[in-house]
Formats: sequence, C-alpha cells, structure tokens
Amino acid sequence: METSRRPELGATAHAALVLLAFGEASGYELKQRADRTLRFFFNSPAMSQIYSELDQLTNAGLVEDRLDVRGGDRQTRVFRLSTSGRRELQRWLADEPLPTTVFKSHLALRFVVGHLADPDRLRADVATERARVEEQLADIREVHDALDPLDDELGWAWLIANWGTRYFAAMLDQLDELRGHLDVLVESTREPAVARQPLAAVKGDGR
Repeated sequence: METSRRPELGATAHAALVLLAFGEASGYELKQRADRTLRFFFNSPAMSQIYSELDQLTNAGLVEDRLDVRGGDRQTRVFRLSTSGRRELQRWLADEPLPTTVFKSHLALRFVVGHLADPDRLRADVATERARVEEQLADIREVHDALDPLDDELGWAWLIANWGTRYFAAMLDQLDELRGHLDVLVESTREPAVARQPLAAVKGDGR
C-alpha cells in the first residue's frame, strides 16, 4: 500500500532507490549491484544496512516486495520500485540540493604530518594506495566496457563509468607525482644544518 506522506530519507535510502531503478532484485542481488557500481563513487552499504533500508522503504510505500520461488522450493523476497518510489526519485533529482563532496584520504592524513614519519613508510603507503587504485581502475574499466553508451538507461551509467575510468587513471599520475615530490622533500631536509639559513634570515632577505 502506497502512502501519501513523504518520509524523510537519508543518502543510503536514495542509493537503494537508485539501484532498484535498474530493475527488481533480492537484497543479496542489490548488494552485488552496489558492489559493482556504488563502491566506485559513493558507498557500498553492508548487507544488514541494505535490508534495513529496504524494510523502511517498503513500509513507506516506496518499494514493493513479493516472494519469488527460486532454486526448487526456496522462496526469496524480491523488491522493486513502486510508483511512489519512482516519483520520489524524480523529486529527489529535481528538488534536492547537491551535497558537498568531501575529499577523504587516509594517505593525505598521514602526509600532512609526514615530517614525523619514516620516509620509507610513506613510500610504502604510496605504493599501497597505487596498487589499490590500479585495481579499482581495472574493475571500473570492466564495467565501462560492458555498458552501451547509446542505451536509453544504461548510457547514463556509462557516462559515470567513463568519468571514473579517467578519474582513477589521473589518480595514478597524481600518486606518481606525490612520490616524486616526497623524494625531493626528503633530500632537501637531509642537507647539513649549516648549509640551511635560519628561518628568520630567509624571511628577512626578500626571498
């Protein structure tokens, strides 16, 4: 039964509606769909969080559920967007202001106080981050190549996969640049103290 009163929805609830816009799915299938898509640019919710959101969306009339027989006699609960759910997605796209995207990086947090760290550890951290980005780039390229850019619906997902491919490729270049700057900075701080002018002198000589 659909309700007329619009519930207050969080970002994860809208993400669940976005995933269901591509067709009905069980909670497990929705989690797989999130892992193939949302994890590249938003957040892939835990399985328990997905079921919690689906229950709330169903109670609000934005999602409909039914039991589907799969694998013999096993019944699986599957979900799909209701008419109200599709209207809510359209309202969200039209009316909700775009939230600020926050740059969050554990590597950046470490580098900010890099003067307290062992340079070799920071180099290892850059290598670790680079390996992860390489893996993400390979994964999103796989998604990108599987999408049809001219498809009426999936063409929009292709746009984001294309953007993501360029984003992760650029990130690799930026990490290489960061590693280069790290090496230069480490070498400059290894100069003998007598060869470096006091800070007051540097500030006062116009340089």
